[in-house]
Amino acid sequence: VSDLPERFWRRFGERAKFVYGEAYSSVIGDPALLLEQKPQKLYQERFFKMEHALVTTARETEVPASAKLIGTNLCHYALVGRGRVEFTQSYVKVSGDMPIHAAFRKQLAEMAEFKRAPRLDLGDVPSELIEPKRVSGIVLHSPAGRKFTADDQKLGAIGFFVAYDDFKGWAVELTLQEIIAAYLPVEKREDRAAPTRKKDGKTGTE
Repeated sequence: VSDLPERFWRRFGERAKFVYGEAYSSVIGDPALLLEQKPQKLYQERFFKMEHALVTTARETEVPASAKLIGTNLCHYALVGRGRVEFTQSYVKVSGDMPIHAAFRKQLAEMAEFKRAPRLDLGDVPSELIEPKRVSGIVLHSPAGRKFTADDQKLGAIGFFVAYDDFKGWAVELTLQEIIAAYLPVEKREDRAAPTRKKDGKTGTE
C-alpha cells in the first residue's frame, strides 16, 4: 500500500477484464485457426496482452516498469517495481494454482539470474527497477471456468502472490479486492463556506 498507488491496482483490474474478453473474441472469431488449437492460441494471446496491460498500466500510474530486464533471446517478461516491491504476471487455470511448472521455473530462474548479476544503470530502463527489492511476487490471473466458452473464459480471479523459497506453495495470497480495500479511503470534507454579500462602500448597495 505504501509503495504502489491504489489507482494502479484499479486500472490494472479493469484492463485485465477487457483483455480476457477481447482475447477470447479475437481467437474464437479467427477463421484461420483450427478449433482444436484455439485454446492454446488463447493462452498465448492472453499472456502477451496481459504483459502489455501490466506495463501500460504501470506507466499510466507512474510506476516503473520494463520488459528488458528479465529474459533471454526472444522471451522476455514484464517487471514492475517501486519501493520495496517488484512483480511479474502469469496465467493459471484455477486461482491459487502454481503456474505451469516449466514456464514458471524458467521465469523464476530469469528473475534469480537478474538479481545475481546486478545490471549497470545504462539509462534505458527505470533506475528504480535495478535496485534490490525486499518482496518479489507475481500477479496471478485465471478465467472463471474451464470450458472454452465466453462465460467461462472471462476473468475469474486476479491477485498478488509471493512464493515460499522452495516454490512449492504461497507464503502470501492477496486478491485484488483485498489489496484495494487496504488503502485508506480519501476523506471527503464538507464545504461549509457560505456565500456572503458585500456592500458597496459608496452607494450602500449590496
